[in-house]
Amino acid sequence: GAWNVIGTAENSGSPSIDHFGFTTGITNTYATYVIFCSLYGTQGSGSPRIQVTADGGSSYVSSTDYDNSGIRYKAADASENTVNAAGVAFWPIMNSGTLGTTTSTAMHVEIRISNLCSAIATQFYSSYGGSAANYGCTGFMGGYLDTNTAYNGFKIYPSGGDIMGKVTVYGLSQS
Repeated sequence: GAWNVIGTAENSGSPSIDHFGFTTGITNTYATYVIFCSLYGTQGSGSPRIQVTADGGSSYVSSTDYDNSGIRYKAADASENTVNAAGVAFWPIMNSGTLGTTTSTAMHVEIRISNLCSAIATQFYSSYGGSAANYGCTGFMGGYLDTNTAYNGFKIYPSGGDIMGKVTVYGLSQS
């Protein structure tokens, strides 16, 4: 199907925000959403995460229904880090580390969310590369949310502090 721009959000720190949220245009017209991000944060901003909403952003699913796994390669010491988690309250976009604090140390991310607006298991995948806490890294995460609920939005937020950067969401039409 065709790629359609759903929305773009950008913030360079003024005013500070604690998340990028998308609810407008999130409908069952699209089977998959592809999100391109360039993210950085304030000092102390943690690892970026995603939560979904079924009520247009009034609240976000924070129950322990998210499952995920992934791997990261850290260039500074050639180490690998794997993670597997079941029953957490979010999907991690990267499996460890914190966001860089400038545009030149931003984390570049591609996220795919499938079945978001369908009452079947919602699937998540992210791949990322860039700088996290002043070292280069690359990796991927994947997971699902098996609540059989049709959702109509999501937010991207750090585990602490504020988030900055640019996020563009595309919908892939079903036909």
